[in-house]
Amino acid sequence: MSFSGIIVAAGSGSRAGGDKQWRALGGKPVLRWSAEALLNAGADELVVVVAAGAEDRAAETLAGLSNWRTVAGGAVRAESVSAGLAALTSGPHGPGVIHAAAPPPPFGGPPCPPPPPPPAFLPPGGRGAPGPRPPPPGARPSRKRKAPRRHPC
Repeated sequence: MSFSGIIVAAGSGSRAGGDKQWRALGGKPVLRWSAEALLNAGADELVVVVAAGAEDRAAETLAGLSNWRTVAGGAVRAESVSAGLAALTSGPHGPGVIHAAAPPPPFGGPPCPPPPPPPAFLPPGGRGAPGPRPPPPGARPSRKRKAPRRHPC
């Protein structure tokens, strides 16, 4: 499946005590961890939203990676996300991922394994509601309980 990615890295990092997207963790900046993760996951295009004037720093940080470009963010996160969506060549309605440049768990160690695939909840063809589940082995059949009588008042 192809998808587009947006990394929102235009914030000041005030809660983290500074620009966390440029901090080194495990030998590389947090922004690079995020970009590599999305590109390795198969992103066809990656838009990196940075603060105005930080485009050169992003280019330095992401040197050697392909299929990415920067765009200047806004004063608040919503404006930065909007700028990233507007910069997508596939348009804002295709499949995509919006990611804030955050440190990877376990903070510089090896990447976490991918999550297991979700269970199949729909029958083949993807239409309709799933049928009743069979009882687990050894389970007793359930008894239907009568609803309690309610007072007529």
